[in-house]
Amino acid sequence: MRQHARVAMALAMALTLSPAVALAAGGVKLSSDDETRIVAKGQPVYPEGIACDSVGKRFFVGSTRLGHLFTVTDTSELKQFSTDKRIATTLGINVDASRSRVVAAITDYGVGVRPKPEQSTNPAAVAVFDLASGKLLEFHDLRNLVPGPAHLANDVAVNNQGNIYVTDSLAHAIYKIDAAGDKLVLVQHGQFKGEGFTMNGLDVHPDGYLLVVKKSDGKLLKVPLDDPEKFIEVKLAEPIMAADGALLAGGDVVVIRNRTETATANEIVVLRSHNDWPSASIADRKPHTDNYPTTATLRGEQII
Repeated sequence: MRQHARVAMALAMALTLSPAVALAAGGVKLSSDDETRIVAKGQPVYPEGIACDSVGKRFFVGSTRLGHLFTVTDTSELKQFSTDKRIATTLGINVDASRSRVVAAITDYGVGVRPKPEQSTNPAAVAVFDLASGKLLEFHDLRNLVPGPAHLANDVAVNNQGNIYVTDSLAHAIYKIDAAGDKLVLVQHGQFKGEGFTMNGLDVHPDGYLLVVKKSDGKLLKVPLDDPEKFIEVKLAEPIMAADGALLAGGDVVVIRNRTETATANEIVVLRSHNDWPSASIADRKPHTDNYPTTATLRGEQII
């Protein structure tokens, strides 16, 4: 398949998101084209998550500072999408186009302007918005699933049945919200614990399992959805320390690395498995030009 120009997106004074790559016949191949940027001018959004709405020809980005979801077009047009004032920070985002909804991980670790940081209630939640109107359809508070003061809902993924999966990077857990709205702890385990943020980016494999990166120690985990307690650590030649975003594309997992207190990477890594993910190798890698890249999204044959 033909190569695509790399694209990065910066929102005002916000974090620059990952450059694009191309899906080649054998999987993902990082592009060597010159980088171009979509710079959306406006208020500082400070996005963490990104998702593509192919039908609406736009990107959704969250905001660690403002809490709202925003849309961005290729022509740099930035628009506020959601309006719910309870939400301080949005992190991971998933566009569930078949159900006309946008799913976002909600948290508050003291950097959002709404509510005030001193009024933080340490939420771990998922908000579901109507894809067309931005109306809030559902708000799922997940804190009571794992008692304790430390929560951070980080990334979200949706499978073909409409089930939502959420990582909690401080409670060291993965939650599930089924299509009926019932909430449960999919799996929580001592191996998920670590220093700082732990369970982070995830995606759903069509064969019925999650692939999840653990930021604190660079592990990749395979979690079967029908028996999540039988998760395994995918064998890697080296730990992918500071792994933040994880995106399944072309059969590979594209990992966006940034930094932790002990490791600085700022890199894109392509992981590839030839045996259904008990093990994987590094198929490609490329330094990222930005200081703290976080995640990526798929648009056609491009990953942005």
